[in-house]
Amino acid sequence: MPLLKTISNDGIVELSDGARYRVLPGQGDLVGRWLEGTDINVETHPERAEHEVHLNNISAGEGVEAVREG
Repeated sequence: MPLLKTISNDGIVELSDGARYRVLPGQGDLVGRWLEGTDINVETHPERAEHEVHLNNISAGEGVEAVREG
């Protein structure tokens, strides 16, 4: 499971596996509380586009909607 590496001020989350995601508007406050090194589970949405995902912060029991960058 990848770990949270960084969160930029403009809502870009980077994971330890090199994947980057842009958190959807309105959810930045939640992800802003996440700590570096936290386990993040990435789940795809079966009924949505391939690039749309749900990022789950395992230890906090919280998640946000995001889209793949790049």
